[in-house]
Amino acid sequence: MKRVLIYGKGEMYQKYGDYLNSVFEVVGVYDKNTILELSYLRDEDYNAIIVTSSKYYDEIYNDLIQCGINSNKIGLVDKLIDYNDFSTFKLKQMAGKESLEYKDWCEMYQIVLEAMNIGMGECVETSGEKYVLDYIRGKMDIKCVFDVGANIGSYTLKIKKQLGNVEVHAFEASKKTFGVLKENTKDEKNVILVNKAVSDQEGLATLFSDKENSGLASLFDRQLEALNIDFSLREKVELTTLDTYCKENGIDRIDFLKMDIEGNEYKALIGAKAMLSQGRIGAIQIEFGGCNIDSKTFIRDFWYLLNEKYDMYRILQNSIEKIDKYDEKLEIFVTTNFLFLRK
Repeated sequence: MKRVLIYGKGEMYQKYGDYLNSVFEVVGVYDKNTILELSYLRDEDYNAIIVTSSKYYDEIYNDLIQCGINSNKIGLVDKLIDYNDFSTFKLKQMAGKESLEYKDWCEMYQIVLEAMNIGMGECVETSGEKYVLDYIRGKMDIKCVFDVGANIGSYTLKIKKQLGNVEVHAFEASKKTFGVLKENTKDEKNVILVNKAVSDQEGLATLFSDKENSGLASLFDRQLEALNIDFSLREKVELTTLDTYCKENGIDRIDFLKMDIEGNEYKALIGAKAMLSQGRIGAIQIEFGGCNIDSKTFIRDFWYLLNEKYDMYRILQNSIEKIDKYDEKLEIFVTTNFLFLRK
């Protein structure tokens, strides 16, 4: 059994602590008040340090490096946990209770959602998106990939790492974010950068966001006050459609189309009607979540648009699960990824 140290005693530790103690030999739990004690530990005393806070991971990582910790031993809890295994563990715990109250059912509901990877779609490493890249590489001859909503290029780099020397067309609407994308991908070959938003028509539009380089930037003025997010930044951006872009650039086929454009995925597909009807898009990955409340688009819309020619799958952490029919229960507006494969 791996000997691990845990850094962080907050909410995430309260959530995962019992499970971590069941699958690892936990030899110590530390936080910012006891971090200096780590510098006295020998490298052979432990196999890994598990950081429980994703929000402050970068800051904690740097602090641990300053304490002389081997960087290869530092990992984020979200990347180390098998959510199916964790959910099974928690449900067994709850089954041992004599009776369940409403709050217990709420907790159980959240556990089941996480086991189905619902609301777990933000991190490429743990959302199942990494798995999908490996999956399609084994199923298809991939030469051309569209990364629509590339942001600063993290996913673009992941494509190049996992799929090799494919041609990637990376679309990012925001001018400042596009500058970061350009810098981050400057050493990559066969990456074509496009400073435009993808939608159902050409022209100009307003891009709304909460901060520079935001992963939340959207063509919809999202109402996020309940989450204490100020969505007040505005930027004029240029629009294109996938049909127009492919026609202008002589692109006959998109082997893999990944879209993470904060609620505008359906409009982007409407703007690809020719490519879709002619069978020139092989696989499609979309993100679905709270932004679809603001854009008023539903799983039902994607199902009826694509179902005739594509099979639909829910992306799990380490697999995909086919969805055989539309059901209203699919309409859960928390970040989740879906895959459509050409029949």
